[in-house]
Amino acid sequence: MIIIGNNFITFSLVFAVQMLTFRYWSEVSYKLLFHILILLIPVTLKAETPADVAWDSQLTVRTLDNGFRYIAYNSETDSDPFNLRLIVHVGSVDDELRGMAHNIEHMVFRANKAYAGNTIYNYLDLLGWRTGLQVNALTRQSETQFMVRTRPDDALNLEQSIDLLANIAFNASLLDEDWQVERNVILEEMRLGDSLAGRVNELKKKVVRNNSRYADRPTIGLKEDVQNTTIEDIRAFYETFYVPANMTLIVTGNIDLKVLDSAVNETFGKQPFSPAPVRDYVELPLKEQLYIGKVQDPQGVSSIVSTGFRSPLEPYTTMEGLYQRFQIYFLRRLASRQVRQQMSFYENVDINSLSLVFEESTAQRQVLALAARTPDHDLGLKAVLTEIERLKQNGLNREAFEQLKADARQSVERNRTLVTQRNFQQWEDKITTAVMQQGILEDYEVRASRTLQWIDDLTLSELNERLNELLSADDQFIYYQVPGGIERDLPSQQQVKAFKARLPAKKLPLAQAPEPSQEADNALTEKEQEPVRIDWSSLPAASEPPPFTKKSWPETGVQQWTLDNGYSVVWLKQPTRDNKLYIRTIDNGGYLNSQNPEWMNKAAVQVWQQTDLSPVSAEHLQGWQGQNGIEWSWTHREHQLDRGAVIEADKLDKLIRLYTARQSLWQFSESDFEQLMDTLSTSIQAMSEPQEALNTLETLDHSAFKDIMRTFAQQPATLYIVGEATKAQIAGQVLPYLATLTTSKPFTMAAATPAPEGSERRVDYIHPQGKATVTINGHSTLSWKPETSFYISALNPIIQRALRNELRHRLGGVYRVQFEMQLNQNDQLTTRLEFTTNPGRVDELIAASEGVLNNLENVIASENLDRVRDDIDFAESLRMADANTWLRRLILSFKRYQSPQYLHTMQQLSQSIDAEQLTSMAEQIFPLKSQRIFIGLPVNKK
Repeated sequence: MIIIGNNFITFSLVFAVQMLTFRYWSEVSYKLLFHILILLIPVTLKAETPADVAWDSQLTVRTLDNGFRYIAYNSETDSDPFNLRLIVHVGSVDDELRGMAHNIEHMVFRANKAYAGNTIYNYLDLLGWRTGLQVNALTRQSETQFMVRTRPDDALNLEQSIDLLANIAFNASLLDEDWQVERNVILEEMRLGDSLAGRVNELKKKVVRNNSRYADRPTIGLKEDVQNTTIEDIRAFYETFYVPANMTLIVTGNIDLKVLDSAVNETFGKQPFSPAPVRDYVELPLKEQLYIGKVQDPQGVSSIVSTGFRSPLEPYTTMEGLYQRFQIYFLRRLASRQVRQQMSFYENVDINSLSLVFEESTAQRQVLALAARTPDHDLGLKAVLTEIERLKQNGLNREAFEQLKADARQSVERNRTLVTQRNFQQWEDKITTAVMQQGILEDYEVRASRTLQWIDDLTLSELNERLNELLSADDQFIYYQVPGGIERDLPSQQQVKAFKARLPAKKLPLAQAPEPSQEADNALTEKEQEPVRIDWSSLPAASEPPPFTKKSWPETGVQQWTLDNGYSVVWLKQPTRDNKLYIRTIDNGGYLNSQNPEWMNKAAVQVWQQTDLSPVSAEHLQGWQGQNGIEWSWTHREHQLDRGAVIEADKLDKLIRLYTARQSLWQFSESDFEQLMDTLSTSIQAMSEPQEALNTLETLDHSAFKDIMRTFAQQPATLYIVGEATKAQIAGQVLPYLATLTTSKPFTMAAATPAPEGSERRVDYIHPQGKATVTINGHSTLSWKPETSFYISALNPIIQRALRNELRHRLGGVYRVQFEMQLNQNDQLTTRLEFTTNPGRVDELIAASEGVLNNLENVIASENLDRVRDDIDFAESLRMADANTWLRRLILSFKRYQSPQYLHTMQQLSQSIDAEQLTSMAEQIFPLKSQRIFIGLPVNKK
């Protein structure tokens, strides 16, 4: 896994080798990645720097007598919450029974001695916290992490949150009855995660990390080992690895350091000393060898040859180790680019791409690998070996080296500013990086001055020497990645060594790097800088103030103007965070109307959106929009056409001119229509039942289609505006243009076809492996109001939690369950429930889910509704700071009440949520009147 943005550059070789197979790193990508990574490399002078490198002075770093270490950053910002990250230094590399570290990660959320045998899951439910949100955990190959993400004034304070982590770490009950359920959950996680990419990555790992514990210990484990694991095995593993000396706690945010010290000492500090387990297998072992393997999955399609070199790295805490990584950073940028340029030697042979990567497989191991994507593996092997030799003979390009040094100096200076803007989450990530690299996080100013000196001292000959060392490493591997069903013999060691031995005798020149055309660059720059102008003189505007009716609601700051042609403008005068205007226009131009087929409506709107205008071509208009920062985004929905824009207030006039020009000055020629007919014919033939549409298409002519487009363009709309505009702007820059637009009768929306009552069930045999998927779509009718939708949204997480507790935590039948319920403005309520499970448990889990949904009264009665209300209020406080929220709710309010009534009532809705209200809502919905069950089963079950 790569976590680039936050200073954690620990790459698994699975990803590393994947990177070898793609040619997507552009010059821009490399420059951007450089700007990110140069900040992250802790560098130091080779000679002048003392051996001891200190942690950043803004951090508190302490180790207790029992070996427990904690690192804290206090943001001293009252509005910040705090984050906790407990790192237990144990992962799948420590497994004897494969999957054990991951099993423990699951089991510690079950019964816990500190909560009278109750589960951590239940405790979090009582708090109103959710796993995956406030509390999360993950297992990697070398560590397990438990994270707590809080908000200001959350359910648990700092002391209580640390206590929670300590209870997870030391007080798990680890009961056999829990393991019998959780084992099934883990097997379901395996079932859900099984994929071609995952299987291929594991096969690559067996080669790239050969002769190590990484090669045969996937993080999630193996099915047979999980099935054979006993609760005694789990307890023994927990007791061995979950000891204070094998843990690091990272705390960042708004914290009181005295409270933190006291809380850590009273929890983690009370644990007796037990030595951290010896993990001398964590580093990838090295030896003199040439390991050759095959990567082939029956469903695989990729054809690749890769050769790699494994080398030692000194620790991050040493000057030598830091300097090695600094060198490799430059090598990665320069050598990778140079290898790609050598593709010109393979233009007439079947080599599709060449790529080179440098990755740290573990904290003290470097892997350099070069890959060729080709269907001819023997040719690919010769290519990768040849390019390795070409690099050794020629070294790196001096001009590129000097340019990279210049870029590095600029990046260091820019990052001096960026570091001062680092927030508490970024501090957490950077500390985590240092811990996982077995290093430290230095003060950036110290590193920056060293980095600049180091860049100055770096020489090309030094880099070439280091590159040759890496390309001559004794520990080497080669693999052929072969598509499924294809026979391919691997080369022998003797064949590889013989070919490599012949290469030094041949001079291998470098391909010439392409020279950019200065004239072309200048022309492009001039073209981009040339302002695009549009003559809007053909766009009419009312010469006199148009007649309108006006309404005002002073208590909400909303005003409405309604014109005689059916257009109206609704404006909420309210400041926005970025001082921009947020605008949407809504009309009845949905694609489900009674006038035309759906496919024809969609085509008409799409063509209308892209046509030329009489004053300007579509291409010219696009340039004008880009230069002026003005663009309407279009969303074509079932029952409305919705267009939106966000602009500077002084650009309102241009935006409205663009809108009215699109409504009235669009062009659609006979030739455009002929091209459209070809496109529509192809699209219609791909429909499941195309004949009726094809018959309609045969009778369609240019004039008729243009009339359909015109009807959409003449739908009267309501323009909604949120922001600090003025009445003068509305009167002078909006109303005069809208008043000139010709409008027609609004579309009549097609009546929704009511879903037949009862339950329907369909089974499809679609999955290649042993899994079943279940999707249950429910339908009902419920009178729509914005307030009702609000209550529906409050019910959603309660139902989701109840389904998870039943299907996962009690029955162990799923790893993930998803539920969503929505009420649309046409009084149609829909529900969607999805999960993946064992094919033999489909009926059991469907019945269990229906049991939950049809008996929500008890679920709601047991909910911590105070916490639910607090959660809603917190979410609302964030949403209310977003102008899009106000705009969206302004639209909903006028849709339902023709007034801003909802803007007033929405602020009290959370306090009206109680058990009676939610139970009443649930009883109106469940049991569902209409239900469609779709079951996907393995093909071999048919």
